[in-house]
Amino acid sequence: MTRLSAYKEFYTAPEQNIIYARGTGYDRLSPAVVQVNGIDLLSSSETRGLHVVTINRNTLQKVTEATFDTYGNRYEKNLNENASVYDFIHYLSTLDDSVFIIIVSYDAVFWHSNENSLESYGGNVVNIIAGNERTPFAFVGYKGLNAGSALQISTRTGS
Repeated sequence: MTRLSAYKEFYTAPEQNIIYARGTGYDRLSPAVVQVNGIDLLSSSETRGLHVVTINRNTLQKVTEATFDTYGNRYEKNLNENASVYDFIHYLSTLDDSVFIIIVSYDAVFWHSNENSLESYGGNVVNIIAGNERTPFAFVGYKGLNAGSALQISTRTGS
């Protein structure tokens, strides 16, 4: 075995599946991104709110996509008066454990009463301080995953 072939054999990794999710905020208006193995899955990445993509956990094929502008009507105290927040929570409740749930932000989101809605998908309580609703957010989990076990990040403005 030559030195070069030994090097290639040792450093050639088996094929891996990679899920990439990037949320953005108002002061960094790059498009939101959801990719599997480098293939973009978002059909509209520049619409304000939360973008939710589901992919089959076995095949990693896209199953559904939805967007929720939870920032609209953000000051309504009654959850039912903010249809997008209600629709987001309802949409999550319809998903089963056969799919990964990938959520990314674009521009601005408001969590209102949905901050606990991610716990049954492995998430933590989302703690967005009022006035900082334009922070990037990304999440990857699935129904039934223990709370705190999902991949979840919410950064500060400018991140």
